[in-house]
Amino acid sequence: MEETLQEQRTIVILGMHRSGTSAITRVINYLGVDLGPSLLSDSEDNETGFWEHTEIVQLNEWLLQISGSCWEDVCLLPAEWWRSEAIVPIKQAMIEIIKKDFSMSPLWAIKDPRICRVLPVWHSIFTEISVIPLYLIVVRDPREIASSLMKRNSFTLEKSYLLWVTYMFEAERWTRGHNRVFISYKDLLDDWREVVEIIENSMQIQWPVRKLEIEHKIDDFLDPALRHHKTTQNLKESDLNIDIRLAQVVCGLYRALTAECEWSKGKSRSALSEYFDEVIVTKQNLLNKTCRKIVSSPDQQHLENTTKMIAAYFNSLNKEVTLIIPTRSREDETIVFIEDMVEKMKSTNTEVIILHDCTRNHETKINLKQLAERLNIDIIDYEIPFDITVLDRPKVKYINIIMHNYPYGHLAMLARYGNISFIPSDYGTIIFITFGKE
Repeated sequence: MEETLQEQRTIVILGMHRSGTSAITRVINYLGVDLGPSLLSDSEDNETGFWEHTEIVQLNEWLLQISGSCWEDVCLLPAEWWRSEAIVPIKQAMIEIIKKDFSMSPLWAIKDPRICRVLPVWHSIFTEISVIPLYLIVVRDPREIASSLMKRNSFTLEKSYLLWVTYMFEAERWTRGHNRVFISYKDLLDDWREVVEIIENSMQIQWPVRKLEIEHKIDDFLDPALRHHKTTQNLKESDLNIDIRLAQVVCGLYRALTAECEWSKGKSRSALSEYFDEVIVTKQNLLNKTCRKIVSSPDQQHLENTTKMIAAYFNSLNKEVTLIIPTRSREDETIVFIEDMVEKMKSTNTEVIILHDCTRNHETKINLKQLAERLNIDIIDYEIPFDITVLDRPKVKYINIIMHNYPYGHLAMLARYGNISFIPSDYGTIIFITFGKE
């Protein structure tokens, strides 16, 4: 396979979670833009699909976790976090995914709101593999986003608005000087034809599929009824029900972003970059103070202590313990992966155990338990912390624990005390965290 992907271009869709990034991603996919072979399944909170590459989403979250953050962290990442040696294997795994899934695609796209937070790594990836990035930034009324996050995640208004500010700040900051276009989610629903024309002209690309061939599919897909949270009045600081100083930042930012969307349509230029710079200078203390109030958790220290205890137990065993985390989450792929893993371990002194979060899908719990019975291996229901004494198996030298739906945060904490690697396979990128290895 080629070491670089010459003359390729990728559209990188950016924006806060719940901002309409899924909708525009599916639209450009209808227009012939490749999204890759492994996409996240839809869910109750996004019934028309996320249109996100499963492995890339998982590795973006790992980038955040390894850097001491996560997707819902309202605080900025540490200075020059992307220069950490811990980032290198994740970055290399991402490069391998792109080469594997997009090597034959002249125009492809990736969409994951987390990319807003980890753009420095993606810039270096695109440079290394000679791919030209084109940034598409989606803007939605922050009130609609806050309402959606409150329903789905039970976030407070203050946290939701601060998250929105953080994501949009990072998206603007790291795309300066690059080919980028801002679009409004409202405009997409009102007249998607105009929006895709704006994107095509601004990015100087040609859609692989003509609009006339698929416009009926896009019309059916962009059902206005799926916009569950809709505002009709202009945004005012008094509408937000949060600290007035934070409300001023939110409203000012939204006005600047809206002006940028209007400029994309050929109207007057906004002073977006200047506004962001002003916010960082004049409002940083306010934002930091609000961040500290939101992230302070009495359970955090307990979780860290528990994780440290589990890692110490792993390392104290007279055997090698490996946590195995598939980055593809589809049940059928996981079952085939487990079957293959058990078959390969038959001739070795290795025991395979499944650790699974069974709380989210009862049917998956039944299927995995039936699989474990058929393969004669153990399956442990996920708890925090799980009962580590079940690993006291004196007759085996190696234990492989396949982690399914285990929270990233706990795994990232465990990774601090073990050896972590990211290995490409027929089942996507597999993450290994090994303890007790000499």
